[in-house]
Amino acid sequence: MHSNRFRLFACLVPLVLTTAASAQDGGCQATVLQNPPRTLLTCPNGVTITAEDGTTFSLDDRDPAVPGPEGVHLDDQGVLVEVPPGGVPGGFEVTTPQAIAAVRGTRWAVDVQDGKTSVFVVRGTVAVRRAPDDPSVNLGPGEGVDVEEGTRSVLTVRRWGAERSSSLLARFGE
Repeated sequence: MHSNRFRLFACLVPLVLTTAASAQDGGCQATVLQNPPRTLLTCPNGVTITAEDGTTFSLDDRDPAVPGPEGVHLDDQGVLVEVPPGGVPGGFEVTTPQAIAAVRGTRWAVDVQDGKTSVFVVRGTVAVRRAPDDPSVNLGPGEGVDVEEGTRSVLTVRRWGAERSSSLLARFGE
């Protein structure tokens, strides 16, 4: 498994992230976007990852023989991920300090702030669990879940209102 840590700041990303990601993380290419400031990673396996300015994460390249990363370790702030159906053999995961969100092909956002992970599905289905051996809940389009640090309560899937979902997606230029 290969992993590099990144802290994205739109003004610094092009040189640092493009070189590191291309050479060591499955060949993903970085593009800096504005309004709002964010970075778009386009990977050879068809996965796209949009990270808002200031996001701390690392790409997980579990199988260097397969092009592109198979996951993201997200420590702070947010990413919007799109995985094409069948694009990542074995699926794609976003892991945070509080949760694991896994898919086969979909589009979803993950946000980590103040000891809480929030997952919202735009398209497809995402399975979310606290830890690898915990039971998961399945989210469909328009649904989300909040996973709080230090609690073991059952994960509750909720339909997110337009204001909450729009506010999250706006951070990624959506």
